[in-house]
Amino acid sequence: SVLAASMFPERISHLVLVDALGPYPVAADQLPKRMQASVAEMKRRLRRKLSCYKTYEAAINARLHSEFGQLMKPTAERLATRGLSKLPQGYHWHGDGKLWAPSMAALTQAQISACIDNISAKVLLVLTTAGLNETYKVNVSEEAFTKLLSDNQIDTDYALQFRQLLNKGAVYQEFDDGHYLHMESSAEAIAAAVQGFLFS
Repeated sequence: SVLAASMFPERISHLVLVDALGPYPVAADQLPKRMQASVAEMKRRLRRKLSCYKTYEAAINARLHSEFGQLMKPTAERLATRGLSKLPQGYHWHGDGKLWAPSMAALTQAQISACIDNISAKVLLVLTTAGLNETYKVNVSEEAFTKLLSDNQIDTDYALQFRQLLNKGAVYQEFDDGHYLHMESSAEAIAAAVQGFLFS
């Protein structure tokens, strides 16, 4: 969505980013390795043995501990309506394995920064207390942010993207939930925040 808003600034007036940002930057000299890793991961997932759970409950419990953080059980059950299949050998969480591989369409930090510069839309950052904000210190002061960078205490490239958006006037709101915050206890508050932003 960040790249789309950059490519077509005259067509996109509002941009909402929910615990997300644009593409993760890659150093120019690392692009060949990135593409190689992408192909290798896609091949690995195609060869991987199908994993199944004996019961629906076991499949739901496994989903509660995703790599994006803890999930509430009702959220896992909502995800199951579109992501869980019953097979003869058990219950299987399905999805597009290519989405787990590093993207081959990689950009450098300078290219991503140029894209962000070209965004004219109003931007709303919807973040979690323990998600990207915790990792990239989105809500700290400019002085504190500069010190974190100088002390190598944050992932520089992604943090700079957030800071660039904030400096362009992005609105920032934080909610006390995990990565699936739009499906958990903050869902109604987030919907109200997004509606207020879109129609402001």
